[in-house]
Amino acid sequence: NIARAKIEEIKSTSFELITTYFPEGEYYIDSQSLPDGATLGISYPDGIEVNPLATSVSVSWQENENSRTIQLVTLVTSQ
Repeated sequence: NIARAKIEEIKSTSFELITTYFPEGEYYIDSQSLPDGATLGISYPDGIEVNPLATSVSVSWQENENSRTIQLVTLVTSQ
C-alpha cells in the first residue's frame, strides 16, 4: 500500500525535517506506483508546530467511474 509506505518514509525522517521534505499538498506519483491520475496527499491536521505531529496521508483515484480515497493518520514524535 503506497499510503502505508509513505507514512513509514515520513516516520524514518528526522522530526525537524518532516514538514520540509514532505510539505502539505497533493503530489502525483509515477504510474508504476498508482494508476494514471491517482494522487497522494499529505496534511498536518493540527498544524506543523506541534509534537507529536499528526500526519495524514491520503491516496485518491477513480475506479469504475467512482472516486475512491484511502486515508491513513499517525502521530510522529521527536526522538
